Amino acid sequence: MNEAFEQAWLLLKSQFQPSQGERIGEGANQVVYGIEGDPDVTKLGHGYTLSDMYDHNILSQMPQMTNLIAGQKPFAMDEMLSDDDMKFFEGRGKGTPPIMSTQIRGEPVDEQHNDKARGFTLANTLYDRHPYGQLLEATGLADIGPRNWMTTPSGKGAMRVKDITGNPNEREDRGIIHDAQFYGPSNPVDEELAELFRRERGVPRRLGIDYTLPEEQSEAYLQTMDKNPFDDFVEPYLQSVEEFYPKQLDSVAGKGGSLDHQLNTIIQRLRLMGLDV
Repeated sequence: MNEAFEQAWLLLKSQFQPSQGERIGEGANQVVYGIEGDPDVTKLGHGYTLSDMYDHNILSQMPQMTNLIAGQKPFAMDEMLSDDDMKFFEGRGKGTPPIMSTQIRGEPVDEQHNDKARGFTLANTLYDRHPYGQLLEATGLADIGPRNWMTTPSGKGAMRVKDITGNPNEREDRGIIHDAQFYGPSNPVDEELAELFRRERGVPRRLGIDYTLPEEQSEAYLQTMDKNPFDDFVEPYLQSVEEFYPKQLDSVAGKGGSLDHQLNTIIQRLRLMGLDV
């Protein structure tokens, strides 16, 4: 069995439907399912998580980021959600069909009372100290308080749990980011949207004035995107919508639909980063 086929086979084996597992966690946008002994989890989220999920996965594919960010990829549904799972999902849907994705399973770091503020500190630390910190800052990496980190069986990770939490009595284990968001290099001009961005990521430094994005980093980022096109990334989601939510296919995949909106968000962010797309 060659290496590429073996990796594909392992990925296929790790994918499971929510009905096959049990709920082991939840956040504002995703519900997490696990099976005892399975090295991965299935996440159920709303369709508008795709642009952040794509950025998450792109960065995770870069050799410089493998110890920092856990990848996450959509896969196709092969059955309708149960009434119980759909009821649990309601309120997270935001009008789009749910999306299933897979990610390595880990032990979440406990949420802190100052989780958001700690997230600001961690983001600034990574901007300043990570070898590709300028790229992380330009993509607008945010929402990385302790609750969005985890430890994994492999032990890989960019920071120790005690450094993630700021608690010297915490674990020595190293952690990896599992659920970040990306806001781009600048906040919107629209004041209402800008206020939302400020609450989530603060006031960013000015790209090109306060810091620059090295060509080495931007080229590596774009090359990774070229190898992992957005259309290929979302294809399993489209298959699921077409089979199980056909009445919503046009609002998802049609002109001006949710996928167009999210792709435009990614393109706009790249342009604000000064990258040719």
